[in-house]
Amino acid sequence: MLIYLIEDDITNAELISLYLSKHGYMCVHYSCPLEFLNSIVDIPAPKILLLDIQMPKLDGFTLINHLRTSHPVFLKQSYVIALTALAMQGDEQRCLDAGADFYMSKPFRMGHLLNHIEQIIKDTTKLNHGT
Repeated sequence: MLIYLIEDDITNAELISLYLSKHGYMCVHYSCPLEFLNSIVDIPAPKILLLDIQMPKLDGFTLINHLRTSHPVFLKQSYVIALTALAMQGDEQRCLDAGADFYMSKPFRMGHLLNHIEQIIKDTTKLNHGT
C-alpha cells in the first residue's frame, strides 16, 4: 500500500519510512508541502497521507485546506493522519476540524502509527466489500 509522508524533519521521515517499509508499506516522502502540491497532478491518491502539521512555508492546516478546495477528489480518497508536536488542550480537535481523520502528537510510538494504518485498511476493506 502506498503512503505519502509530508514531513520536513529528515530524521523523522527516515525513521517512519523505514519502519513502515519493514511492515510492507511503500512510503513516499516529501520534505516540503509545496513539492507535494507541485506533484499532485502526476501522482495517484494514496489511501493514507501522513502529514506533519508544523512545517515552514506552508503548514499542514493550510495544506489540508488547499487540498479540500483545489483537489477534493484526491483528499476524499485519502485518510489524513496529522503528526504534530501540537499537544496542548484543543490541538487534537483543531487538527480534526481542519480535515485530518486522525491525530498523533509527537513523539509517538511507531506501533501506534501502525495500528492506525491497519485500522484504516481494515475499515476501508469492510466498506469496499459491503460487510
